[in-house]
Amino acid sequence: MHLVSSSSSVRVGVRVRPLVAKEKVQGKAAQTFSDCDGSDGTLSFKGQRMTFDHVFPSSQGQAELYQLTAAPMLQSFLDGYNVTVMAYGQTGAC
Repeated sequence: MHLVSSSSSVRVGVRVRPLVAKEKVQGKAAQTFSDCDGSDGTLSFKGQRMTFDHVFPSSQGQAELYQLTAAPMLQSFLDGYNVTVMAYGQTGAC
């Protein structure tokens, strides 16, 4: 399975980080995303359901995430097409 598709110009994938020990102690679990297995591309947060092209579990490794997302776009880039990979992460988002 690859996140990149030739039929779509923009695709969005999300990976929710696991709670750190401090957050677990503070009881932040109730504020985190639930239903985050990625099977249907949706996740829930505070009762709202959000849909993405793919939801990666927090257990997904960096190397595998790269292989599923950015790596397939490199060939398009080398073939002369515009390619943009944007990664965003916020520390202490909970």
